[in-house]
Amino acid sequence: MHVPEFVEQVLRRIDKELMLSLEGRSLQELAYRQVPESNSMAWLAWHIARMQDVRASLLTGREQLWISDGWHAAFGLPPDPDDTGRGHTDEQVAAIRPRDTEAPKLLPRRV
Repeated sequence: MHVPEFVEQVLRRIDKELMLSLEGRSLQELAYRQVPESNSMAWLAWHIARMQDVRASLLTGREQLWISDGWHAAFGLPPDPDDTGRGHTDEQVAAIRPRDTEAPKLLPRRV
């Protein structure tokens, strides 16, 4: 197996596992934070998708879907290619809220 095929396989596996963990969750469950310092399931899914988008962009030389497909606007955020959630404040974490429980509307898809 060559590196591109391996990377694609790994990304598809992450997508599958993430979708399984989100399946059947309500909007309230996805946005729930046990304490203000914790991350919601929605934020964690967003962060995973953002990190995949950044890495795929670096590997392929294509612009991040966060920017090219307008995902930043769907989340009400600026088109900052460096905004992956690292260093987010409690308020920024709380602001990442899903509009829908349908997986394709929750996350940008690279693979």
